[in-house]
Amino acid sequence: LLLPAVQQAREAARRTQSKNNLHNIALALHNYADANGAFPAGTHPNKNLEPDQRLSWLVDILPYLDQAALAQTINMNEAWDAPDNAPAAMTTLIILRNPSVPGYPEEHPSTHYVGLAGLGEDGPTLKVTDPRAGFFGYDRTARFADIQDGTSNTVAVADSDGRERPWMKGSTSIQPLTETPYIGGPDGIGGVHVGGANMLMADGAVRFVSDQIDPKILEALVTIRGGEAIGDF
Repeated sequence: LLLPAVQQAREAARRTQSKNNLHNIALALHNYADANGAFPAGTHPNKNLEPDQRLSWLVDILPYLDQAALAQTINMNEAWDAPDNAPAAMTTLIILRNPSVPGYPEEHPSTHYVGLAGLGEDGPTLKVTDPRAGFFGYDRTARFADIQDGTSNTVAVADSDGRERPWMKGSTSIQPLTETPYIGGPDGIGGVHVGGANMLMADGAVRFVSDQIDPKILEALVTIRGGEAIGDF
């Protein structure tokens, strides 16, 4: 009789720890923005590399996650899986892992949190002024002033479903909404916690968003200047 209650309590604790991870990521993003005048691009700028080869935005915020020593070991001009970067790419960062995701062998340690990149397959490539643009894009940054829908109405980062997403790999560190259901569906967002997913808003708050949310509302939440009226969710 006690087993379900114990399991429920353990899952609640894991969800709280995951929420704390997102709060720390939020703090790192805001400190980065304070220092650089904008949030990081979804992939570390490198005109010589395709997004699939570039370093992720998580690499750029490492110094703000108390990982300055690790950041100094990374060759920022090379691909995420270049030989020079192999030691860092094989480093597991607990802060990037959701404790509710079962452990399993991975070729490279993953992140269980993914940056939101707007609406549609082309979301990561949209200009910051596009109404479908999200918080992250491959080649662009977003300033506070660019988030015209309001930072409390814009999702920056969300739980992923635990599939392999090497934390240093740029292209898989961000994800647009492409197909419903958006939570627990083919885009790989949420699906780990029962009933919904933790989502980090651009203002630093973490909200648990129901997997029953109206898709139109979630679409409005992942754009930075769509101009939609959102209301409560």
